[in-house]
Amino acid sequence: CAFPIYNPFGVKFAKALNPNSFLVPDSPQLELFDEARVGVTKQSGKVIIGWIGTPGTLFNLFSIFEPLERIFSRLNNIELRIVGSGHRKDLLPCFERVKYSTLPFYNQKEMIEEVLKMDIGLFRFSILIIPMLEEF
Repeated sequence: CAFPIYNPFGVKFAKALNPNSFLVPDSPQLELFDEARVGVTKQSGKVIIGWIGTPGTLFNLFSIFEPLERIFSRLNNIELRIVGSGHRKDLLPCFERVKYSTLPFYNQKEMIEEVLKMDIGLFRFSILIIPMLEEF
């Protein structure tokens, strides 16, 4: 059973009952993205495909595993950035061609910076995206 914890006081209480408790970062306001945009530099010549989630949502990457493999077999200047994976790389698909990096945990500031460095964001919406990617 899981309950989201949104503040440090709740985490302290929950950790007394379950040491695996952790803080769920809140969603940042859009203005914070605009403020941070000037300080973020993108990698020249590299396209970053980004995914933000939790270890509990990593299974969604399996639904786009094959299209990602095909895309990465054709292009050399791309990287999959997986943000919020925890230390559970065993939950990731066994990528063969996909070059990826992970950020296990993040706070609000780090999440904003990661999003601003992404060129393409992935979102689980299989009805539209999967057929389009399969044609690639």
